[in-house]
Amino acid sequence: MHWLDQLIELNLRNNSERNYFKLPNWLFIYLPQTSWRIYKKRINCLQNTIIYWHPPKSIFNGQQLNLSQLGKFLNSPDRDVRQAANKAKYGFFSAHAEQLDHIYDGLVRARTTIAGKVGYRTFTKLGYARLKRTDYGPDEVSLFREQVKQRVVPLAEKLKERQRQWIGVDTLRYFDEGINFTSGNPAPKGNSEWILARGQQMYKELSRETDEFFNLCWTMSY
Repeated sequence: MHWLDQLIELNLRNNSERNYFKLPNWLFIYLPQTSWRIYKKRINCLQNTIIYWHPPKSIFNGQQLNLSQLGKFLNSPDRDVRQAANKAKYGFFSAHAEQLDHIYDGLVRARTTIAGKVGYRTFTKLGYARLKRTDYGPDEVSLFREQVKQRVVPLAEKLKERQRQWIGVDTLRYFDEGINFTSGNPAPKGNSEWILARGQQMYKELSRETDEFFNLCWTMSY
């Protein structure tokens, strides 16, 4: 039985015992007896752990990088570097496809169970109920999606064509979409302390109130 199926079965048995499950060589998860909503959040946490912290098996540019560290190369001014970085990124997802598929399956089953426990056939209907909206529902959202297709998509296509011309490529590829200037995208000039110091100066110049608020946040380590 897959480890995620074991976790789901554990919750269904209503076992109050604390349990530990060893995951495939790279992660441990602790699952106490809890509600399905908390269980779903734990699966989300697990997904983020795999995606952002587990290093890819492939080495990029002579370094072993996780997806977060790979980010700065995805929008490199050098097109070959962009392409190679994106290849490494999606190669990571391909290498972890089985684990991610099981996580997605677990999320679907958890959400379906949550919906069923409160009388809904699908989680979609529960999602709309949770919004507590009285001014729109599924029908209005469907009309909105159609309007996006008719009005926003053509505008987006024009902007993408402008971007293609601006960065000087024959065809705008998926690894080009994040780049806006041939010299590279804007980046902070200094480190985190440099950025915070200038933010502090900006709020001080705005008003006495914003200066006091920023200094309070700084003091309280927010």
